[in-house]
Amino acid sequence: MFYFDPVYLLFIAPGLLIGLFATVLLKYWGSKYKSLQNLNHITGAELVSKISQKYGLKLSMNIIDQEYGDYYNPSENSLTLSRQTAYGTTITAVAVAGHELGHALQHKNHSPLIYIREFIVPAVNIGTNLGYILIVIGLVMSIFELSYAGLILFSISTIFTLVTLPIEIDASRRALNFINSSDILFPEEISGAKKVLSAAALTYVAALLQSVGQLLYFFFRIKKKN
Repeated sequence: MFYFDPVYLLFIAPGLLIGLFATVLLKYWGSKYKSLQNLNHITGAELVSKISQKYGLKLSMNIIDQEYGDYYNPSENSLTLSRQTAYGTTITAVAVAGHELGHALQHKNHSPLIYIREFIVPAVNIGTNLGYILIVIGLVMSIFELSYAGLILFSISTIFTLVTLPIEIDASRRALNFINSSDILFPEEISGAKKVLSAAALTYVAALLQSVGQLLYFFFRIKKKN
């Protein structure tokens, strides 16, 4: 019922277009600065060690073969880096490791948004799937109370993306601050790291716009049939 509705495309088009632009930008800048070695020849793992010692972070670090598999796990206080990030001395490697380390600093400083996101994570998948089912059933059977209940459940994913965006932007901001203050990169290299992190942040902006677009579309369909 929803998949082939051209109106649906109007609601999600802004997010799709920005997402496409962000993906192209991230691929271009990520590849460009992945081929440029930083002048200090500092690896992502060395960055983690240096900054962790400076800020008193007690992290366990895991290294995996999966490219773009970098993430911070707040529940285990662990940092997982791809081999390219951990052992690479490129500007991209430093930027990515710094970003994930930024999340560790958020957790250490008890950022409220981190805890809000952790709290709603278990409800995201259930709320999204169950919400969609209730919306469809409610529309088919003209039980609009059921559709609105589904809309509320579906909105959990939108809330999640809304909370995630400032978390990701703040992690990049923290990364650039300590990379700059700790003389990890030279001034002329900072702009490259900033471009990589900005492109990555834009993907989260796109995700938020797509989620909001879907939510508005479902609301539009319910109101139209009601």
